[in-house]
Amino acid sequence: MGTGGGNPFSGDFWRKLDAWFAEGFPLPKFSKDWLADPGHFDKTVHHVIRSLTSGGLGAEPSHNITVKPEYVSVKIFLPENTNPYALRAYVSTVKLRIEGLPGEGKLSITLPEEVSAVGTRAIYKDRVLIVRMPKKKSGKGRQIGIDIQ
Repeated sequence: MGTGGGNPFSGDFWRKLDAWFAEGFPLPKFSKDWLADPGHFDKTVHHVIRSLTSGGLGAEPSHNITVKPEYVSVKIFLPENTNPYALRAYVSTVKLRIEGLPGEGKLSITLPEEVSAVGTRAIYKDRVLIVRMPKKKSGKGRQIGIDIQ
């Protein structure tokens, strides 16, 4: 998860956390949305953290990185005042850079594995940007089928 400068646990954090506990952990009621959309839980947790820390965990948006056998996926939770039409994503073999964040902000994320820009897809929905990048193919070669005639 990305972090920016400053201490998010200062100021009213402890007072807000105590109030949240006193209210019995007010989260949205369990519904089919939680099962149908796995990102629903992520959004809810992110919302709770943002509300407790008065705007988030620092200047950078938080993000999660998922590594699968064929691809690397980065889920970025964007601020409310983000203009999705201003966003620009750039991918190199080891970095993902997002520009066009509020206040001329930029986000640079070091990727855990090498990726290819070819085949990369980015989707924005409900203040969440998901960038899915195929892993870079190794130079080991691949098996080739043999036609028997």
